[in-house]
Amino acid sequence: AEIATINPLGFGEFSETFSLGEHAVLVVQPNSDGTANVVAVLPEANNPVIEALYKCIAREALKAKVLEEMRAKEAAVNKAVGQSPAANADQQRLAA
Repeated sequence: AEIATINPLGFGEFSETFSLGEHAVLVVQPNSDGTANVVAVLPEANNPVIEALYKCIAREALKAKVLEEMRAKEAAVNKAVGQSPAANADQQRLAA
């Protein structure tokens, strides 16, 4: 989250009707072309909301990192024993 604070992920302009506080939360809906539509705005998000979002983001990033590391280790083991991931999955299903 600190990296995103230093290096913003994107920029946008809002009409003068929005009175944005120190933090605002945007809910975006991704499009297939890589763009996103802002579908909701919490213009004045308080610190507990921001901290909860940062924790959620960090938790999801950690899950993704752990999963990636597990897959890399599994691929290395499969390579060492000469099995493809698909063959290993088949063996695990047969053992169950």
